[in-house]
Amino acid sequence: VLQRHFVYYNDLAQCGGAAMRGGDQLLWLERLETEQTDIHQAIDWALVHDIEASARLTAALHVFWFTRGLNQEATEQCERLIPHRDRLSPQIYPWLLAVYAEALVLSGNLEDAIFAANQALPLFQEQNEHVGLTFIYSLLTTTSRRASDDLDISIQLGETGLQFAPSKGSDSYYTSLLFETLCDSLTRSGRFDEADAYAKEGYKLCIQRDDRMCANYLLDQMSFLAIMQNQLAEARRYAEKCLAGSRQFKMLVSEHLAIEKLIIIAVTEGNFDLAEQFVMDRLVLAREANFPFYLAGSLLYMGYINMDQGRYPEALPYLLEAAAIFQKTGDRYFTAGIIQRLSQWIWHEKKNGINAARWLACAHVQRSNQLNTPISVSSWASFK
Repeated sequence: VLQRHFVYYNDLAQCGGAAMRGGDQLLWLERLETEQTDIHQAIDWALVHDIEASARLTAALHVFWFTRGLNQEATEQCERLIPHRDRLSPQIYPWLLAVYAEALVLSGNLEDAIFAANQALPLFQEQNEHVGLTFIYSLLTTTSRRASDDLDISIQLGETGLQFAPSKGSDSYYTSLLFETLCDSLTRSGRFDEADAYAKEGYKLCIQRDDRMCANYLLDQMSFLAIMQNQLAEARRYAEKCLAGSRQFKMLVSEHLAIEKLIIIAVTEGNFDLAEQFVMDRLVLAREANFPFYLAGSLLYMGYINMDQGRYPEALPYLLEAAAIFQKTGDRYFTAGIIQRLSQWIWHEKKNGINAARWLACAHVQRSNQLNTPISVSSWASFK
């Protein structure tokens, strides 16, 4: 009976996992969510009786887990399976590492994510597995940008992945992911025309395979690109469309991203009340979902808003909590933002120009390789 139970729910999860990359996504999201208890039982049974099948079932669910923000669940399932490498096929083991790396990125654990991705890379290369390589290079493009702040390396990794990227069928899901993260790095480098081309091509692929979920990530990138070019009306249109789509599909990650862009737009326009409302919404989401990276980003924005309103004492707890989180994640870009704001706080509250200047110099070194958002540019210029 348990074996038949596994076969049924394995088939269900495999079909649902494929649909997550294009097709009846809303229907399958609800179906997989409803059947989670039975799917977990199937994974547990296979872990004892057919570990290869358990790993394949786990890998099939990664888009569902990522979409719903279930990074802790994905991490735990992978950590149960990865130690059994000798019992897993060469085909499934690198996929397990890739899913693990993706979950770690969402948790803000960049160092371990990079390690897992680099373990999977040569295994996919040995098999000439183009879909897996596209997935890995999209992850490495993201992690290298956030952990090292070296945009040249990030872009180079993304462009290397392009040679493997499939352009048709459900596998082009991973190509859209690669385009999305490459667009982000190009935007931060000021290469706006190239970024725009990748964002639009990635969005086009989403439409072709009827993937409205992944399309939200590309809409977010279009909004970010418009912000960086000070096209705020267009940026708002993309962000609001992304937010509506994210809430329709209960996509916690892209909902966080969309709200972030609306925060930046509101602050840039001087609408601090609206910005604070968006930040509070984002803080609640981040704490409930246990997203350290997005929680820290929201805390940083709350620090921004309080300081821009002259509420320096209220800003400090937000900045310190954000600093503690970013210190763990190793994200250099946002760490620079924290350092800059703390230097400004020291200048204003402690009247200590020497220490403030030292901190500001540290922030400048941390952030020297990236273009800044309008918020950062404005506050940076006024403080200097």
